[in-house]
Amino acid sequence: MTTFTTNPITQSATQPSVLRVFARRIAAKFLELRIRYANAAALSGVRERDLKDIGLTKNDIASANGLPLSIDAATTLRITSLYRSGDW
Repeated sequence: MTTFTTNPITQSATQPSVLRVFARRIAAKFLELRIRYANAAALSGVRERDLKDIGLTKNDIASANGLPLSIDAATTLRITSLYRSGDW
């Protein structure tokens, strides 16, 4: 009689645990939040006139910073800038 057994340690080692996946997602969101605040701090020192040259206002930066973390703030600012670039 032949019996087959599986090794549960080998199978689980190839797939990341649920906790590890969750921790990676939390770390990615935390990094996104830090990048947003760093970008907002850098852009807050820019004059309104210079922001107008690239098609943005200080309100655009504040609203992009307040977006949910699932939405990329940099892409939102880029799209806003492209739509408004010729409307001044």
